Amino acid sequence: APWPLCADGTGYSLILKNPSLNPDHSLASNWRCSRLPGGNPGTSDSQPLFAGEPHSDNDSDGFEQLLEHFLGTSDTVSSDTAGLVQISSTIAADTMPYPTLQVTYMIGADDVTPSAEWSSDLQIWSSLPAKVVQVSETLNGNGTATLVWRATLPSTAAHQFFRLRVSN
Repeated sequence: APWPLCADGTGYSLILKNPSLNPDHSLASNWRCSRLPGGNPGTSDSQPLFAGEPHSDNDSDGFEQLLEHFLGTSDTVSSDTAGLVQISSTIAADTMPYPTLQVTYMIGADDVTPSAEWSSDLQIWSSLPAKVVQVSETLNGNGTATLVWRATLPSTAAHQFFRLRVSN
């Protein structure tokens, strides 16, 4: 850390994000793991840059185009987002249950950044570590990865809500 650990003997290679923008090669944040084991050193497996209307939802599935770009789904097929975003809970080291947001996405949308936001009232949202923390990112071996965030308050606390935000 902070370099992606997946390229440390697990079969993935490091891929430079947005190479056409000539990012600083010395910054770990400009690198990610390849989509598939075996990788593709020296080339990019990035998805094409987003070119749609960020807030448009052509298939009326509740997922805007920029979010579908991140997920690797189509904004013309309403059924392809099923199960990719899930709310559940996990038991933490303190043996308390905590609400979680789990997102499975297609690796390679290097022009967008995902984040989880938490709220207790659906009015004020926060992505601060005092409210929500990323607990894992797992490469699934099929070109997708799964991100999991959890609230910092146990499920026994009053109302808690998550939302997924992607920005470019």
